[in-house]
Amino acid sequence: MARAGITYSEVAKAAARLSAEGKNPTVDTVREALGGTGSKSTIAPMLKRWKTEHQEQVLAHDTGLPADLLQSVKGLYEHLQQEANLKVQAVQATMATTQREFAERLKTATETTAVLVKERDA
Repeated sequence: MARAGITYSEVAKAAARLSAEGKNPTVDTVREALGGTGSKSTIAPMLKRWKTEHQEQVLAHDTGLPADLLQSVKGLYEHLQQEANLKVQAVQATMATTQREFAERLKTATETTAVLVKERDA
């Protein structure tokens, strides 16, 4: 009779516990936390799924920063990015206005030149 294998919830709990303890949840550390049970080929896809679902925790561990601090920095970055986008849009609007004014002045200068050339030739 085959024995029951490990479940995703067991892997997820072990990974969450390891992450909370400040340890990197790897296949080996999760297997150890499960008491040495489960094959690496069984744990690996479950751990990959957990890491995908808990990217903030994984990123916090990888950077060595607390998740709250990482979230604050991310919020600050997004705020600065929005401000920068607004400034870029304002500069682009100013540039478009300047280009229109320049095109009008160029058209006027071209027309004036054409009139002066006709006068000269006459």
